[in-house]
Amino acid sequence: MTSFYSGIAPSSSHPSLLFEGCFRKEIQLNGAFNKNETPKKGRSLEIGRLVLEKVLEGEIAEHAATHIHDHDFTRKLIDSVAQILPRESPAQSVLLGARLAELGKALLHLHQNRPYLQPFAVQSENILFAIDRLDNNELLPKFNNFVDERPVDFPTIRISFGDGSTWGFYQIIPHPRCVRCSAPLVAAQTNSTQPILIEFPLKEESGWKYPECVHYISSDVEQWSTKGATLTGLNASHAACLFR
Repeated sequence: MTSFYSGIAPSSSHPSLLFEGCFRKEIQLNGAFNKNETPKKGRSLEIGRLVLEKVLEGEIAEHAATHIHDHDFTRKLIDSVAQILPRESPAQSVLLGARLAELGKALLHLHQNRPYLQPFAVQSENILFAIDRLDNNELLPKFNNFVDERPVDFPTIRISFGDGSTWGFYQIIPHPRCVRCSAPLVAAQTNSTQPILIEFPLKEESGWKYPECVHYISSDVEQWSTKGATLTGLNASHAACLFR
């Protein structure tokens, strides 16, 4: 059984957590964004997002049916989504991030059922997206299965899946566009029934305001809930949230 959690802070003082065909995909993906170019605003950005949404939709369906693409294609897709996230409207950015997390969920299931598939990560200034093999209740992110290529100023997030987890998926969006987010958005899932513990950094301006742990409710509009989310630790620099 798997657990899938999501969420974001509903006020500026809260830590946040984000969880929950007919196309020639390679042409679309390469044409949507060039890694060396900044996606433009307006109509070009809208077209790029629509293309990526369609590709994501197809990938999620195909991976759920145990279809396997090579890692290079998957990396390009994740990287393209990561490029567009900071340039979307707050609501669209959250929804697209949640959709990308659904791809992570499908990829995790695929890796669990295909032992020969290797752990991998996509890392940039806009995202850390990883499928990783776990041993002995290890803290994530960890980098014994792939190289740490995070930018030096990437926020420090700690994730614990608890005992019994052998594979895990996590996605960190370090600088979310949502209006009242004060911490990175994190999606996480494992093949264990244990609660997931996430430790978030607090911004200096948050001071000692009481933070609230929340999870994302998947829908057509941005909604968040505190149900099943508990603040378990707090100091001047970090807040720890337990998600059941």
